[in-house]
Amino acid sequence: MIQPDIIATYRTGSGYLTTTFSDPTDMTIIHRKWIFGDGVIIEGDGFQTINHTYYYPGEYTVILIAQTSTDDYSITKSGFIIVDVYIPIPDFIIAQSFDRDSGCYWRLYFDQNFHMVFEDNSIIFRSKDNIVEPGKWAFVGFNRNTGKMYTGNFSYYLKEIEVIRFENSSPITFSNTWTDILPNSTMKMDELRIWDVSKDIAPYYAEGRGRAGYLDTL
Repeated sequence: MIQPDIIATYRTGSGYLTTTFSDPTDMTIIHRKWIFGDGVIIEGDGFQTINHTYYYPGEYTVILIAQTSTDDYSITKSGFIIVDVYIPIPDFIIAQSFDRDSGCYWRLYFDQNFHMVFEDNSIIFRSKDNIVEPGKWAFVGFNRNTGKMYTGNFSYYLKEIEVIRFENSSPITFSNTWTDILPNSTMKMDELRIWDVSKDIAPYYAEGRGRAGYLDTL
């Protein structure tokens, strides 16, 4: 007979980590309580396999409490999950600017997983989920003062999306290859439009493909 235990498909990752926890026991468990170490607790009948996402760096202790009709089992695995800091990798730059005198910069871009990311010398804001699909139109916005991101398409106006905030542990340094990319009304992009969230985007639906609007960054 296999005793209750904790198994995870992934135990380490960067920025955010989604893993599948499972209990390999062949015993009849009537109640399980998963304590993930990040403040989230899920319990009930079943849950022999369960997915969970860690959004912040740290080492997490995972606890499983399993009950049969006659016994209770408690399994604790300290530092079982390790999440490193998020190091963004730009895939498509929307806009960026670098002050050569102060060394300060900011960038707004999509990473390789189609999350929207704003990065400056100290802070990184990243959308929790991917917000665009290849080959499809998207309206996106970001407000640096509030740290809020927005997205929309031809079916709905801009709506706020959930954002994860990170400390920027590895800010970039200036190089001669850096090029400022500042949005304006004639900026051309492929399958992407950028609009200020304060503007009504409905009048722009009929405009030609590729023309950018106003970007709300600073």
